[in-house]
Amino acid sequence: MGAEGQTGHLIANLLLRQDEYPGIGKVDSVVGLTLHPRHHHVMANTLKETGCDTICLVPPAHKDKHDICVELVQAAKKAGI
Repeated sequence: MGAEGQTGHLIANLLLRQDEYPGIGKVDSVVGLTLHPRHHHVMANTLKETGCDTICLVPPAHKDKHDICVELVQAAKKAGI
């Protein structure tokens, strides 16, 4: 997920404090991605390299948010997530 915005930051913080919220379940690590519209071609490799098995997609406050979301979903599929 992108963790640079308010929503992504709050979700990442909640996941990192999982001991305080037993209903969350086991989370080994949290990786926050900073999305840049011109660098999506490396996203699938980044997802594979980090060992990502789940994504949390919160649409960014960006004029191209639809395209960004579609590309992230496609990268996740390509990475086997």
